[in-house]
This record gives sequence, C-alpha cells and structure tokens, in this order.
Amino acid sequence: MSKQCEIVQDLLPLYVDGACSEASAEMIKEHLANCPHCKETYQQMNSNASEAVLKKEKDGVIERHEKAEKKKIRRRIILFSVLSVILCFVIIFICISLKPATIDYGNSEVYSKEDMDCAIELIKTIFSSWDECKLYSISYTDDGLCQRELEYCNTLADEGVVYTECMVFRTRFRTSIFAGYSWNANFEYNWSWYFARTENGAWELLTRGVP
Repeated sequence: MSKQCEIVQDLLPLYVDGACSEASAEMIKEHLANCPHCKETYQQMNSNASEAVLKKEKDGVIERHEKAEKKKIRRRIILFSVLSVILCFVIIFICISLKPATIDYGNSEVYSKEDMDCAIELIKTIFSSWDECKLYSISYTDDGLCQRELEYCNTLADEGVVYTECMVFRTRFRTSIFAGYSWNANFEYNWSWYFARTENGAWELLTRGVP
C-alpha cells in the first residue's frame, strides 16, 4: 500500500460522511478513480454506511410503531376502566331501583299489622305515581307519638268529624337527577304521613310532608 493510499484510507470515513474539505474530497475522488484497492474499500465503507442508515431508519420505524401500539393499549385500558365504572354505577342503580321498600311495623300495642297495611298500601300507591321518586322505607313511629298527634289530626278534620285514632308513619325516599317541579333533584327526603279514622271508620290520609 502506497503512502497516498494510507492517507486516502485515513480520510475515507470523513469522505463517506461528507465531512472532509473540498480539496481533500477532490484528491480522494481522483485517487479512487485510479486505485482499485482504495475504491473497493470506499465501496465497502459506503455500503456499511448505507446499511447503518437503513438500520437506523428501520429502528426508528419500529420504535414509532411500538409507541403507537403502547398509546393504543393505554387508551383501551382507560376506555375499559371508564366503561367498567359506568357499568358498575348502572348495575348499582338498577339494583337500587328494583329493590322494594323496607317495611318496619315497629312495636305497636294499639294497632295490628292489618291496620298498618291499610296505610302502607296507600303510601305505596301514591309513590307508584311519582316516577321521579324512589321509595326506600316506610316505618311506623310509635304509639305515644300517635296518641299525642291525635289532637293535631282533629284540627285537620272536616266540621262535625271527630277522629278517635291516629297513626303516623315515616318514609325515606330519594328523587332522581331529572326530578323537576317542586322536587330537589337527587335529594333524599324524610316525610311524615298522618292517618286517622273515626269510630268504626276507615283510615284516611290527612297530611304528609316533612316532620
């Protein structure tokens, strides 16, 4: 190998990368035209450089593809999580909506279950017409309260009517998020229901509302 070949081959990496001066590039170009050995070395280096570029581009494509796939997977996971939460809420809502109201007859020594059922069925009937409300519970209060509220019931009686018995129930219910008119949307209410009857008469609903 001549001295000039050594110089050219030392400069070939810069020549392949296009980083040598114009004068050096011109000298190397002329040498390669007349030196098969250096030309072969140059072609090999140039081929290796091309492969390196292709490999780099290929690696870049693979990396971008992997990032895109990971992004898709993250989106699917997030979407699945959101749908799972929504589904849980829907299932809970359906279960709550279908669950019947609990009935608490209390411990009355005055009124029988049959007496109370008359009032309870009327409460249920009224609630069945309130589509925007979900009834959770109906509870009898206690005999002492009912006795004390008898006087109040008679203040609501028509002229000439005298009530001899009184039953007071508590209800717990919630309005839907779409409730309108006089309701507060998605709000839980606790109402009292006053029933009274005359001697040997039927139970009547006199009033209802907050305690």
